[in-house]
Amino acid sequence: MPVGLRRMKLNFDCRPFYEPSISAVKFVGYHQDSQGHDQFVLCRVSRDALEHLGGVTNANGDQLMAIFHSVQAKVYAIATAQYAIGVKRPLVTKDDVQKQNGEKEEKPPGAQSVSR
Repeated sequence: MPVGLRRMKLNFDCRPFYEPSISAVKFVGYHQDSQGHDQFVLCRVSRDALEHLGGVTNANGDQLMAIFHSVQAKVYAIATAQYAIGVKRPLVTKDDVQKQNGEKEEKPPGAQSVSR
């Protein structure tokens, strides 16, 4: 097993909530440590990730929460994967969603690909 890779799977049964000040939905995962104690992990999913998953733009907090609930298994899987490689506070972004879906990365207008 690579250094820093964690074997535990995060569990998610806490109530997520939208945090307007950071335009993200926060949620908490947890796992049990070797002594049987719950270890809590604070996680977030960004507005752009949720809007991408929901196929919408300019969603309000209620809409973002509805999207979150419809795609939470995917968001939880990405957050768990981040935690497994050592990210202490996972943040699921649009780029993460696109990578998981096998989508090509969007380039800003005028950006060019680099050839090697």
